[in-house]
Amino acid sequence: MNHIIELSKYLNKQGGINDLLKQAVILRNALPSEKNKFKIKNLKKFFSAKIFDVLLKNHVIDTGSFLCGLHVAELLTQTAVNNPKSWFVIDYIMENNRQKNSETLKQGANTCFLICTIFKARSEFRCMSYNDYEKMGKGLYFQFYNQTGKEIGYHMGSQYSLMVKIIDEFMHTL
Repeated sequence: MNHIIELSKYLNKQGGINDLLKQAVILRNALPSEKNKFKIKNLKKFFSAKIFDVLLKNHVIDTGSFLCGLHVAELLTQTAVNNPKSWFVIDYIMENNRQKNSETLKQGANTCFLICTIFKARSEFRCMSYNDYEKMGKGLYFQFYNQTGKEIGYHMGSQYSLMVKIIDEFMHTL
């Protein structure tokens, strides 16, 4: 889990890891104290701040992790408002095959990620196991990346297990 990178090689890159690190620290510092009661006005900002807090505490400082953190914060925010269209990942795969819409691959991968993090009890439905959802989630993110070239698919696919651990720790801080 502890992964430290040398930041000096990123110092001269405009819009690089420094900007992401600054954003993570700013969001982390914006968290209200645990003692005070508060209303959550911006759920995505709150989730981002909590996720970045866990990333920074575990010294996971790289561009991919920060991008994944932002993606997962958006996913959790959307899930707080609406459930996924289907909890059965095969539905997304079949829809992608019919319509050739790569976004359905990302939706299927996101559903696998939700099942591996927030809704673990669902991983035992339909003769599936947790490991099946983990493998399918990684594979769907990589397929999404291959079809679209959007780097979030690559990062979520390669850092899937790490992000699951981060979200497990994040859930314990809520």
